[in-house]
Amino acid sequence: MIKIKEKQGKIEEKMEEYEALRNEILRLQTAVSNETIYMYVIYFALLAFGFQNKYALLASFIVLIVFQAMISKEWWLIFKCSTYIKVFF
Repeated sequence: MIKIKEKQGKIEEKMEEYEALRNEILRLQTAVSNETIYMYVIYFALLAFGFQNKYALLASFIVLIVFQAMISKEWWLIFKCSTYIKVFF
């Protein structure tokens, strides 16, 4: 009887951990989608201003580098969370 309760407790802990990882993956995917949209909006706005001002054109490429670094970091975190789930669940 005690062993069954211990096993149920371990299963509940595993489920809580799985749900936390799943929620983190979903949050990161939403962040990647939002950052991609922001990146394109800012890039094309600066590109349009870049035809009038050469520094805005240069800034548009800096925006791409910064946003791509942020997006790559979040994809790496998604990869790590999903790998943890595959290995331990």
